[in-house]
Amino acid sequence: KLIPLIVKKLILLFILTLFGMSCVVSQDNNLSQTSDLKAYVDSLSTKLNTLQHDYDYLYCRHEINQLQSELNDLQHDVNIRSNAILISCYHGGYDSGLYSAYRSSYNALVDLYDSVKERIEVGQGAYH
Repeated sequence: KLIPLIVKKLILLFILTLFGMSCVVSQDNNLSQTSDLKAYVDSLSTKLNTLQHDYDYLYCRHEINQLQSELNDLQHDVNIRSNAILISCYHGGYDSGLYSAYRSSYNALVDLYDSVKERIEVGQGAYH
C-alpha cells in the first residue's frame, strides 16, 4: 500500500521535472539561465536519489517483515505438529498411517522453509 504511493510520487516528480525542464529550455539560453537550470537539475537529482533510497529502504523493510511473518507461521506449524506427534505417542495412537501423514507434512514444511530461506538469500544479495 505504501510502495505504490512512493512510485506515484516518483512518477509525478519525473513528470514535473520534464515539464520544468521544457519550460526552462524554451526560454532564451543565456549564461545565468544555464547556471540556474543546472542547479535546478542537480536539486531534482538529489531529491530523486533521496526518494529512491527511501523507496529501497521501505521495500526492503516490507520484504523483511513479510519473511519474518512467514517464518513465525512456519515455527508455529512445526510446534503444533510436533506436539500432536508427542500426544499421539503418549496415547499409544501412533501407527504407520499416522507416520505417513506426518512425514508428508514434514516434507511440505521443509519445502516451505527452503523457499523462505532462498528468498532471504536473494534479498540479502539484492540489498548488500
